[in-house]
Amino acid sequence: MDDSYNDQTHISSITGLLVPASLYSETRSRFYKIVPRAEKILADGTRFIDIRPPELRGSKYLKNLPNADENLIFQTLEGVVELIVTQNLEVYRSGCYITQETSKLSKDFNIDWRLHDICWLNMVSMLEAKMTQEMIVPVMDGFSATTVKTFSQFVKNMDLMRSAGWGPIMNIKNTENILGEVFYCDSRYSIFTQIADNIEYLREVADLAREGKALTSFKRRLLPISERLSPSIIREEITLLKIAEATHE
Repeated sequence: MDDSYNDQTHISSITGLLVPASLYSETRSRFYKIVPRAEKILADGTRFIDIRPPELRGSKYLKNLPNADENLIFQTLEGVVELIVTQNLEVYRSGCYITQETSKLSKDFNIDWRLHDICWLNMVSMLEAKMTQEMIVPVMDGFSATTVKTFSQFVKNMDLMRSAGWGPIMNIKNTENILGEVFYCDSRYSIFTQIADNIEYLREVADLAREGKALTSFKRRLLPISERLSPSIIREEITLLKIAEATHE
């Protein structure tokens, strides 16, 4: 999973890529065939390929790769999308609009202004049917105190409610099939969180187009690549929260 906030659309979201264990190794191997490598020339003229791939991250895409141009960026993103679609991987995305109302809510109740709590709850709800027969190991990019509290606390609370005998009245079922109270990683060492970031980056372009925002020529070229993700997007929900004010008689 990866998170994002776009200050043009004011959408905060979490994107998840569901990778079956049976496809894990194959998908990882295919990813490394997609990622471009740097070619280096030694003082004696010897050429060699640096096997260490650059990290594929949104706005910094291939920035550390010498001589990488826009065409290589598009080609790489197209390869990532093709990998997702041909491997039949599933994409889930949950987001919220950040408004003055939600900012006040987060301040009053001391919750994350990005509303990751709500996004994560919605994503788990999206996976409820999937968890009827399958177990899920959630892995989140990053490791901050706020991130850990947001994601792990929810899973722990579900376990506590079941242990207290409240399972039958819980709104979200099957959370016992979430293995671990969420794991965390550094995307530099995790290709699947990098892929989730790529998906998020492309879907932000789709958000901009849907919201009628002006697209740069670069992002206009990204839009059809984003649209090719459609077969793999199982659920994508961006929520506008309406907060009713209390009335006093």
